[in-house]
Amino acid sequence: MSLAVSSESHSYTAERITLVSSKPFDKVIESLDEETNRAGPHVEEILGSAKSKEEIERGMSALTDSDKRSFVFFSEQFHSKWLGNYYGQKFDDFVLYTLGNPRT
Repeated sequence: MSLAVSSESHSYTAERITLVSSKPFDKVIESLDEETNRAGPHVEEILGSAKSKEEIERGMSALTDSDKRSFVFFSEQFHSKWLGNYYGQKFDDFVLYTLGNPRT
C-alpha cells in the first residue's frame, strides 16, 4: 500500500536573544526559571489533562499568572551535559530554553 505525502512550507519570524551577565550561571538560570514560571503548571500538562475549553483557559490563566507573564517556560535542553558526554570533555554550562506565549 502506498501512502501519498504532501508538504507545505511556512515562513515565520523568530528572534534569538543572547544575554551576557556577570551573575553566576546558576543564579541566571534561577532568575530565568522564576520569571518564566517554570515551577508552575506546564503547557503540556494543561493540554494533556484538560477535558474542556474552560479547563484549558483556567490552566493558561494559572500558567501566565492571570496574564501577568507574557512568556512562560516550555522546555530546556542542557546542551553542555550531552555534548560533554558525547565528546568526552568539559564544556562551559549552556542551556537552550524554549519560551513562548501560550495565549497567542
